[in-house]
Amino acid sequence: MTRYSRQDVLRILHLRARQLTAWEHAGLIPPNENYSFEDLAQLRTLRTLRATRITAKSIRESVEAMRKAAGMGNPLIEASAVGRGSRLAFRYSGALVDPVT
Repeated sequence: MTRYSRQDVLRILHLRARQLTAWEHAGLIPPNENYSFEDLAQLRTLRTLRATRITAKSIRESVEAMRKAAGMGNPLIEASAVGRGSRLAFRYSGALVDPVT
């Protein structure tokens, strides 16, 4: 399995170290020094969501609610995340699900 160093992740995804650290502190991704390809996919999704101005808190709440509602381990990978205003919904099994409501 291919592993990517923290520096590789920052370079590949064009992230700043403080952004990655902030996502770790927000509980959106576990702190690591080496990342898997799946981690990169999750980080890319987070980067895209943050670019649409969805807050880390809103993302975390939606991810946690989706885990409980659909029993998913990692909704950012297992479903398609969709920004809906300042909130996050997921396209899952052909339906658009807002797990918080």
